[in-house]
Amino acid sequence: MLFPGIRTGFIVAPEPIRRALVAARHLTDWHGPQLIQATLAKFIQEGHLARHIRKMRRIYAQRRQLLFQCLESDVFGIAEPWPSAAGLHIAVRLNRGLSGDEIANAAKAKGVGVDSLGPHGLALGYGAIEISQIEEGARRLMRVIRAAVR
Repeated sequence: MLFPGIRTGFIVAPEPIRRALVAARHLTDWHGPQLIQATLAKFIQEGHLARHIRKMRRIYAQRRQLLFQCLESDVFGIAEPWPSAAGLHIAVRLNRGLSGDEIANAAKAKGVGVDSLGPHGLALGYGAIEISQIEEGARRLMRVIRAAVR
């Protein structure tokens, strides 16, 4: 959620299972990066993680809302966004026998990165795209989908 490259996570566990979790941690990786762990703990204690989460929730909500708006206005009868409550993507079911693999490959050729869900549709990620790029990306994707319907 912050820096995937440091490969450090944490868990807030209830007291009755902490001992077991600590033992499991020692069995799998007994020499964690102490400096990084201490820095991350201080980062959390000082409220920086909570502030980061609040900021990113707003940003991701704006991106998600815009992407849904683009899809709702353009995909009627061709594709159907699946509702979801988690993640940084929107799954889209393709109608009319369209292939997720074919659409994803054609979209990539047009500069739009989407992931295929095979015969089930597409996954449209919004975590790593700027809000200013979403409308153009959706337009390009819809051109690809419409061309495949013809």
